[in-house]
Amino acid sequence: MKAKDEQLFQAASTGNLSTISSILAEYSPPPETLQQTIVKAIYPNANLSVVTELLHRQFPDLPLSEDMIRWSCYTGSIPIAEAILAKDPQAYTGSFDDESGTPMVLAVQSRKSYEFLSYLLSHGADPFLHHGRYAPLFPAAVLRYHGGLDAVAAMMDHGVNLQHQNILLGAVSHGYLELARYLLAHGVTPENDQSMDNQSKVPVLHIAVSNGDIRMVQLLLEYGARVDVKDDQGLTTVQVAEKMQHSKIIELLKASLC
Repeated sequence: MKAKDEQLFQAASTGNLSTISSILAEYSPPPETLQQTIVKAIYPNANLSVVTELLHRQFPDLPLSEDMIRWSCYTGSIPIAEAILAKDPQAYTGSFDDESGTPMVLAVQSRKSYEFLSYLLSHGADPFLHHGRYAPLFPAAVLRYHGGLDAVAAMMDHGVNLQHQNILLGAVSHGYLELARYLLAHGVTPENDQSMDNQSKVPVLHIAVSNGDIRMVQLLLEYGARVDVKDDQGLTTVQVAEKMQHSKIIELLKASLC
C-alpha cells in the first residue's frame, strides 16, 4: 500500500487529477493518508482542483484536520480558504491544539496579504486569540511586515481596536515612519497605545528622540505628543536629546514648547 500512497502524494503535489482518480478507483486509502494527500495538494503548490476533488467530491465525510487548515494559512490562497470553509465554516475561528498558534497568527507570521487577512477576519478569525509558542499577533503585525501596512490595515478596516497593543511603540522603535503615520491618523496615540501589562514606561517620543529619528519626532509632535512628559528615569524629551547630543532634535523640541 505504501507505493500507492506515494503515487497519491505525488499526484496531489502536481495536481494530476486523472492519476488521483485512477488510484482511488482501485484503492481506498485510510483517512490519515487522505489528509496527508490533501495537505500535499495545498502546500506548496496550492492545487485547488485536487483539494476540491478530494474534500468535496471523493470524500465529503472526511473531517478537516488541523494540518489542512494550517497549510491553507501558509499558502495565503483565498480560493483554497474558500474550499476549506465550504467544508467547515468555523475552520478559522479557533486555535490549534498543538500550540502552533491560530490561523490568523500563522497568516501574519507568514506575511500574507491584506486581502487574505481580510478574508480570514471576515470569516471569524479572532486577532485577540492567542495560543501556543508563536508571539501574539499585534507585535508580529509590525515586525513581520517590516513596517508594511497589510496586517494593521486589514485589522483596522475590520473594526479591530488597535489601542493598548504597543503597535505604535513597535513602529516608532523600529523607525517605521509610514506605519506610525497610519496609526496616528487612525486614532492610535502615545497615550492610548501602551498595553495594560507593558513593562516599559518609556514614552514613544522619548524613544524616537533617543534613536535620533528626527522625522519620527516631527511626526509625533505633529500629532500632539507631549514634550514635557518624563520617562521612567525622570527625564524629559529635551533632557534625553541633550544626553544623546542630538542638536537638531533639541532645537525642534524646544521650538514646540514655545
